[in-house]
Amino acid sequence: MLEVNFPPQWQLALYNWLNSNPKFEEVMQWYLDWKGLLPQELLANERIQHHLDVGLQIMNQAVEGMVVVQQQASARLTCGVHMDVEPVMSLKEVIELYAQENELLFKPKAGRTHNGFQIYGFGNISVYIDTLNSKIFAQTRDCWSLATLEILKEMHFNSGSKRC
Repeated sequence: MLEVNFPPQWQLALYNWLNSNPKFEEVMQWYLDWKGLLPQELLANERIQHHLDVGLQIMNQAVEGMVVVQQQASARLTCGVHMDVEPVMSLKEVIELYAQENELLFKPKAGRTHNGFQIYGFGNISVYIDTLNSKIFAQTRDCWSLATLEILKEMHFNSGSKRC
């Protein structure tokens, strides 16, 4: 399921980000973080490798000042393969699943928002999700920092006290 649903949504987020005059160091870190989240079995998959390579190509185009062109979803599907595709998982659903797999509670914090984003509890860590840019931010002391699922898990297990 991840092989079918993840790459198009991931590439769309990358495309949108690259067309918003980003800091390329942040884009590269985001790419590396996502790649680091994928298990070896998926990284060895030719389709996943292809999508990661396409991501690198469009990042290089953006760095070189070239126009970044969005690929059509239909061009990304392997020809001749018919699949009953389940609905694409949202970033929130991916986070919920990851939390469940790691026996962590993930739920909205009633009445709490940051810049219009709902704040959630991921274990002991307060987070918000920027779905438009496919980013997760975690509260660290007095600021919000970009985080991966692995970083959130580490933050939770390294935290000594519960947060509000």
